[in-house]
Amino acid sequence: MAECQGTIYTVRKGDTLWEIAQKNNLTVEAILNANPQINDPAKLQIGQEICLPTATPGPPPPAQCPGQYYTVQAGDSLYKIAQRFGTTVDAILRVNPQITDPNRLQVGQIICIPVGPPGPTPPPPPAQCPGQYYTVQAGDSLYKIAQRFGTTVDAILRVNPQITDPNRLQVGQIICIPVGPPGPTPPPPPAQCPGQYYTVQAGDSLYKIAQRFGTTVDAILRVNPQITDPNRLQVGQIICIPVGLPCPGQLYTIQAGDTLFSIAQKFNVTVDAIIAANPGIDPNNLRIGQVICIPTGIPECPGIIYTIQAGDTLYNLAIRYNTTVSCILRFNPGLDPNRLQIGQRICIPTGPCDIVGKRCQILMRTNSAPLADGFGIYDYDANTVSVLATGLPDPESLGGMVYRVFVRDKASQQWQAATMYITPDGVWAGIVRLPKAIELYDFVYVSAEQRDSTSPIGVIVLRGDISKA
Repeated sequence: MAECQGTIYTVRKGDTLWEIAQKNNLTVEAILNANPQINDPAKLQIGQEICLPTATPGPPPPAQCPGQYYTVQAGDSLYKIAQRFGTTVDAILRVNPQITDPNRLQVGQIICIPVGPPGPTPPPPPAQCPGQYYTVQAGDSLYKIAQRFGTTVDAILRVNPQITDPNRLQVGQIICIPVGPPGPTPPPPPAQCPGQYYTVQAGDSLYKIAQRFGTTVDAILRVNPQITDPNRLQVGQIICIPVGLPCPGQLYTIQAGDTLFSIAQKFNVTVDAIIAANPGIDPNNLRIGQVICIPTGIPECPGIIYTIQAGDTLYNLAIRYNTTVSCILRFNPGLDPNRLQIGQRICIPTGPCDIVGKRCQILMRTNSAPLADGFGIYDYDANTVSVLATGLPDPESLGGMVYRVFVRDKASQQWQAATMYITPDGVWAGIVRLPKAIELYDFVYVSAEQRDSTSPIGVIVLRGDISKA
């Protein structure tokens, strides 16, 4: 490591560059610039020494401030600061002439937050509070406050008779947050966590947490043996979130001004493909320094660009142009085969497709999930069964925690299975790798399961007959 103009930091278990930057009032970019030896920001090693550069001070604040001074934190933007203090970006800029580029605030920079126009005096809080007092912040609602403290709107209103209009809270108003009935002490988190720790919030379920972090319920349960009842998480309980799926491409660090559309153009991929490779990403709330996965770019179209017409399906287009659905999907990353849009432009390969070998397709249906739709692709060369499905209900509504694909051996009646994953747009996908030739299998099912079951014992939502494909 070259000479460090700052301090040396030793990476600890669970550290990420984003967390280290936040703790030290730095940006991920600043740390990477001071550590050219870091080739992959997502793969820090425990015990690795990195340089934390000294933060560069921003321009001096105005001498006169009609309000209060504020020190910029990592991840701040003028919009977020304005929301936090109940003012506007324009009002902040008017009293901070030293800010020449509103999109380039510096961590540690001191700015002036103007006092907004005076509003009505908020009612006083109740004299007796069976809990704790809370000061209303900009953007708060009773629903959000109730979720944050693990209580209900009704419970808050019962101990705050001064709130006559629940929809008109005032910034700075002091209210009482009641203490709920004490629950059992949550079990301790595992001592070793191959990822990051997470504190359970009100309304969380393992299914929702898995979606948020781009992992599966099964993966969370495997690293949290202390969870004996997956359906009874406790608010405040600390659990381990395992590292998500590997990136099928390259990692990219969000820069100021980035949008998913501009990133997709830069790397010649689609916005849908980026979202599918980053489960849980919020397209409207990218953070500077956030590391995302950029999937492999769209291959050049070896055929024609076709505009979707009313009534088109991938199956009909494949027949019309003498190709296969699999081949069309190969040259259209991120395409949802069940949601074609009129006017949408896709690639129809008319030349050789590099997906070789015999394949067959089969539709899958059941009466237990009338809105569900799906199909399977059976590859005789690779001995795999791939299933795509849409319209599946939350597996928790069917008494399960995950969806799994099952393929049955004709002779032994044994099953091969794989867990399915969901993309942010609601498409479920799973692939089963078979130890025998596919001709030896007869049925394929999609079932809502509690755990890594080896045979379908939950609710069957899709069913297909391989022998009729």
